[in-house]
Amino acid sequence: MAMKTNMKPELIEITPELAAKWLKYNTGNRKLPIGNMKYYARLIETGEFMLTHQALAFTGTKENPQLLLDGQTRLNAVVSTGMPIYQWVFWNASAHTFPALDGGKVRSFIDHHGWDKKKIAFVNILFWLSKPHIRKITKTEADKIWDAFGSHFTALINECPSEKKFVTCSAVRAGTVLAMHQNPDKADEICKIYRNLVLDRLNELPASICRLYPKLLTIVGGGRDAIWVQVPFTHKAMTPSNWGLTKLYGPESDYFTKTQEYISKAAKL
Repeated sequence: MAMKTNMKPELIEITPELAAKWLKYNTGNRKLPIGNMKYYARLIETGEFMLTHQALAFTGTKENPQLLLDGQTRLNAVVSTGMPIYQWVFWNASAHTFPALDGGKVRSFIDHHGWDKKKIAFVNILFWLSKPHIRKITKTEADKIWDAFGSHFTALINECPSEKKFVTCSAVRAGTVLAMHQNPDKADEICKIYRNLVLDRLNELPASICRLYPKLLTIVGGGRDAIWVQVPFTHKAMTPSNWGLTKLYGPESDYFTKTQEYISKAAKL
């Protein structure tokens, strides 16, 4: 049996002033997801935010709105950026529909843009190193990082497509690519060293890589805690000026600041 509804959609340019006005009706919504709001704001600023069928929804009429059911994140992003967007807006929505909103699968970057897992995992790590306070990458930001570092990553994968636990994770590849990018005249040699590391040809490795290998095997868990160790140690060990090191200590305290600045400058973030 078809359900009757009095909901009426309207396409509206939502200015920062209008968004602030409508947020006054945001009295019964979920807690604002700050990370998503900042992500939407960056999409708006880069021109990536797109008009889709996904609308804002209010109980009440346009002349007399009562409750904002859907759209608080987008409205806050508009206020944050000071830039307008166009959105469909539904009036006369039923408050009983609120529990059904946003209940589906959260789509990933891969779902939206079709990048393969190795590529986006590598890009995500470099983005996180350069912008550790930002949770989610935009397509514009991903493209900039790939344009800057993608050729070295592709060369690394082509040289050694093999997989080896602990050694071919995205963080180790990211550290290796950083060394390649900073030492372009030695990039091919670094690729070959990485391949020998993956294939356990330890007798063909520089001293620093021989020290790196057992270090990688001792790292447990995953996520950012592991990345904090894997990237700097790999980067340091793969850097040609360090190949003669017989002991591999952690990076200097300002390593991540320097790396953040380097990635941001190279990718023009």
